[in-house]
Amino acid sequence: MIRHLLSHLLVMVLIAPGCSTLNSSPDSITDARHCPKDTANLVLERAATLGPESTDQELACALRVLIASNDPIAVKSSLSTRLSLHLSEREAPGNDRDRQIQQGIKLGENALNQGGDQDAAVHYYLGALMGLWLNDHPLDAGTLLTRVEKEQLTAMALSEAVDDGGPLRLLGMIYLKAPPWPAGMGDGDKALELLQKAAMKYPQHPLNHAFYAKALIEVDDRKEEAQRECDEGLKALKNNHWGRNRIIWQGEFDSLHKELARSTL
Repeated sequence: MIRHLLSHLLVMVLIAPGCSTLNSSPDSITDARHCPKDTANLVLERAATLGPESTDQELACALRVLIASNDPIAVKSSLSTRLSLHLSEREAPGNDRDRQIQQGIKLGENALNQGGDQDAAVHYYLGALMGLWLNDHPLDAGTLLTRVEKEQLTAMALSEAVDDGGPLRLLGMIYLKAPPWPAGMGDGDKALELLQKAAMKYPQHPLNHAFYAKALIEVDDRKEEAQRECDEGLKALKNNHWGRNRIIWQGEFDSLHKELARSTL
């Protein structure tokens, strides 16, 4: 059950663009001459451009600068944790990804301790990195899954708008896929409420529709509504803004189509 939860929740719910063969750890970029001569301030200024459409090297160069900086604003920013998440998701599971995730979690914990505790994005991306770790190490779920839930609840209380409703999306899928009480924290009604809110308030994110559709099927068997949500999600997926994420997210919609087909037999 835990493995099923983590493989279908913590990778797909996040912003995973899939794995590449390039080791995207900042340490793997051996020739620093290929990185721009940036300061932390310059990296923070272009934070909005660093995401799914960025190359591995662009992300790693920016992260290298942030890690080396003692600037208080950079240290408490969520950007280093977000970049760590992107890069970790582009690694195949293994030692390199483990090190990348652990580094990102350390950066996130440090951001909280240095004044970032009131930033919803710090909590969200820290919890997302912990979730990615659990995808690869499901036996660690005992206490860490509760921490993921805590970080998403905190992020949601501060600003649910992070990553187009990311805290709503991740927390909703935790409640949808986890075993119900007393064995776990699963709650279909909570999942429906959170995922509906994500889809309605942040319709631009494809996975908000995909995961709400899943909840409609699994909790209430509302197939026609689920199909409409699936269609809306596919429309949103056409936005080029999603860059490398579109490939793996298309797979999520393919899986949803199969689930809808099975449910009508």
